[in-house]
Amino acid sequence: SRDLTRLDVAVAKASGPADGVRRILALYQPAGEASGWTIWVDAWAESLREPEMRAMSRQLDLRWKDVLAEQIRRGNESGVFT
Repeated sequence: SRDLTRLDVAVAKASGPADGVRRILALYQPAGEASGWTIWVDAWAESLREPEMRAMSRQLDLRWKDVLAEQIRRGNESGVFT
């Protein structure tokens, strides 16, 4: 929930699609708060064995991908990306 809130805030502050993509990728990479990434790696491993964890992991992953895809779509439509 906290990561998704940070994602929403980062995209809301973006000056445009390119900045939005940069902000999303900056949040997604394991810089700074390494302990958060340890939890994600453990959760991904657990999702291989536990259906509930798999469903939750899939839902979170799709949300990140949807937000990124939206920025790319906006960039394509506006001519920022080709």
